[in-house]
Amino acid sequence: MRTESGPHVATEEEVPSAWLPSPGSRVAMATRVDYDAPMTPAKDIAAPPSNKPRRNRAPARTQSERREATIQVILDEAETLFAYHGRDGVTIKAIASAAGVTPALINYYFDGLENIFEAVWSRRASILNPIRIQVLNDYESLNSGKLEAAGAIDAFLRPIFDHVFSLGDGWSNFMSLIGMTNTTRFCGAFYMDKHFDDVVQRFLEIMRQIGNVPDEELFWFAHHLLGSLTFSMAQTGRINRISRGKCSSADYDNVLRSSVELFASAFTAMMVKHGGEKQR
Repeated sequence: MRTESGPHVATEEEVPSAWLPSPGSRVAMATRVDYDAPMTPAKDIAAPPSNKPRRNRAPARTQSERREATIQVILDEAETLFAYHGRDGVTIKAIASAAGVTPALINYYFDGLENIFEAVWSRRASILNPIRIQVLNDYESLNSGKLEAAGAIDAFLRPIFDHVFSLGDGWSNFMSLIGMTNTTRFCGAFYMDKHFDDVVQRFLEIMRQIGNVPDEELFWFAHHLLGSLTFSMAQTGRINRISRGKCSSADYDNVLRSSVELFASAFTAMMVKHGGEKQR
């Protein structure tokens, strides 16, 4: 049937019944559309839930911050390698591989292995030395007129154990590096003098106030004390084997206690030999 207003549209009566779905069938039900029903606004249709966790984007770092972070990674890895292999057993290529950077970048930042070694020392010593000096100064000011060998030795040693061995592998590696370097003939004295001489001299100033001990004897006393200290820093585990497991080089409380007792007794014996305590 054709109308005047448009193309012919077949009615249901004109379509063969075989072409139409039977009433109530799935096809018939699926194809029925209620055009008079109100439409659901798009904004009211809920989005399907997402199983992906939200990622908090970290704030972008500046170029200076990225550079500093890279330098710290390089120094951390270099420090570990130096602690295990010594200065002469490490190459820039090995440090670059451990740090995940190129040798060219390390040379750009440090201009050679010697400068990396120096930077490793300076980074830790610049933190540790002011603490040690302050503890010695506090001991002297709080005990004016009643200084004792045990107290001064404890003030000299304790910051290393309190502020270093409790701060993780980085500081522990640095202590091992000190122990190794102090037994090296070619550069040990240079690095120990450069980075720790001020602390040692401040300690000796206090010890001179305690007893009448000639400087020559005092220097030998310091020599043995520093040797014992740096050997303990190296944490070689030697005492573990000597004691058949009864003692441990990582037992910092007993390392400190026994060192203070031993060297305080030695200094007291030196005072007795040379005239006793100083008059205050």
